[in-house]
Amino acid sequence: MSIVKRLLGAAWFYIKENSTFRWLVIPLILFGAFAIVLPAPDLIKYLSWVLAVTAFMVFVTYLGAVWTGLTTNGPMPRYTHLALGIALGWLSIVMNRTWVGMIRAYPLEMWMRDSYFIAFYVWTSIMAGVFHMTAPGAIDGVVPQENWIKIGISVTIGILLGVVATIIVTSIGAVSGSFQMEDILFFVSPS
Repeated sequence: MSIVKRLLGAAWFYIKENSTFRWLVIPLILFGAFAIVLPAPDLIKYLSWVLAVTAFMVFVTYLGAVWTGLTTNGPMPRYTHLALGIALGWLSIVMNRTWVGMIRAYPLEMWMRDSYFIAFYVWTSIMAGVFHMTAPGAIDGVVPQENWIKIGISVTIGILLGVVATIIVTSIGAVSGSFQMEDILFFVSPS
């Protein structure tokens, strides 16, 4: 019993003295407690709305830096790329979680699945990624060439993956007459 007490005492001391560890571990413990108490669909619903509000607050937090960067005369300040990336990234999370919350609250209609709103928040996420990739090394609004190369590679691979996925799904649907997740599993299985 004394070994257990010593281990628990050492763990508590570490948690108490290490704030980074505390900021990581305590939320994970809270999640575990919530997961024990709530069924997964309810937990997802509640956490999605908490995430939407948190994301909105992060977006609002970075709006000042974005506004200052965009309204400054002359070249764009270095931090504006990163501030735009962060703000747009969190804005796309707000849009995504709000839309998912609506879909969970109401029956999924075809217009909700194939809406331009979804395409817009995907586009906003892409813009956020581009601003994140252009931020490193950007001086006075000039982005290093290697950052643009990374963006070009990312976009090219994304387009290729989209084309390949479309061909596979179309082929599976044409062969089976309808598309089911089991068809993908059968298509990619080695046997």
